[in-house]
Amino acid sequence: MNSEYNVLREYGLDISFDEYLKVDDSIFEKYAELEAKTNRDYPDTIKCGELVDSLFPEKPSGWRSDVAARANKAFWDVTTRNLVLRDEAFDSLTALKSMGVGLGVVSNHHNAKALVDHLAEAGILRYFSHVVASSEMEFRKPDPRIFESSLSLLGVRKEMAVFVGDSIEYDIEGARSTGMRSILIVDDYERTLPRNG
Repeated sequence: MNSEYNVLREYGLDISFDEYLKVDDSIFEKYAELEAKTNRDYPDTIKCGELVDSLFPEKPSGWRSDVAARANKAFWDVTTRNLVLRDEAFDSLTALKSMGVGLGVVSNHHNAKALVDHLAEAGILRYFSHVVASSEMEFRKPDPRIFESSLSLLGVRKEMAVFVGDSIEYDIEGARSTGMRSILIVDDYERTLPRNG
């Protein structure tokens, strides 16, 4: 969250980091409860917009929108720098693509643009025909509809598809509920993404 806070300080925010965290936490907790109730992910841009609106209520709406976009981008720039590809990712993707296997991404992600940008920066976006992010849908994994959307974009029947993921609850159970086969990637370490940066 330091990255967002630093951007907001550049635009005149004059409260302490602890005070900022209270406002940030209240907004993101509200959306976390809403997301749990509705089983969907709301874009971070909405949450960050509400954050900036509450911190700079006297500023024009266009100014607030611009600052919110910059703060949210700063968060994702830092977050994606901290995500690392597995060593075998390029070899696996290259082999699958050379065999003519259609590939897509399905992600519970709060910022679809940041996800696409990260895949591009990592040099792997070119392997995928599409990217489905939950923040652009009205549902998220493990809801079968997000998997079905990807299958439709790939033009592949569920019986012919395999979903690869690192979460039993969201990836494996979700894919199986759709009728797909699945492969679980097991790490010897736990990777976690911060709720907000």
